[in-house]
Amino acid sequence: MRHGPPAFSTAQKPWPTEFLCYKNLWRYPMSTNETDTALYRRDFHAWAQQQGALLRRRADGALVNDSALDWSHIADEIESLGRSEESTLSSMIGTIIEHLMKLQASPATDPRRGWMETIFRTRKAVARHLRKNPGLKSMLATMVTEETPDARQTVLYALDLYGKQPRLDVNSLTYSAEQVLGEWYPPDQ
Repeated sequence: MRHGPPAFSTAQKPWPTEFLCYKNLWRYPMSTNETDTALYRRDFHAWAQQQGALLRRRADGALVNDSALDWSHIADEIESLGRSEESTLSSMIGTIIEHLMKLQASPATDPRRGWMETIFRTRKAVARHLRKNPGLKSMLATMVTEETPDARQTVLYALDLYGKQPRLDVNSLTYSAEQVLGEWYPPDQ
């Protein structure tokens, strides 16, 4: 069985050249009988390839029929990428808060080094993420505030799961963005 794009000579192509996009030498036919919205819903990958090719052609100065560009969904997907970056950062911040709380509230001694390692590793990941997305820095304090209640619930659940009583009231624990993202660790209790 042959894999890859169909082998057509130039004269045999079953679709016009203007409905081809090129990506890594593979050709994706673009249907002329369905709307861009229908393709977006039916085959997101094909839609993304099509729209990317059209945008690249337009950026290169080629004449592109603007009605072939699915502007509404392109805008939605770009905004979605931004939300995804926010969500990734927020999740990492939640992980740091959870482990800071475990260090303060848990009487267990064995997992402490692992929690500290997780905090260290996640802080480094946050720093890398912020270097690539500096516009997210203005959201850090809000993310710390928003992630704290979920971290509390997770810590209380984990302590209960292991039959441990917290050493202090987990609901009283709060952290600043500087504590969460800096080099601060809670003092040994």
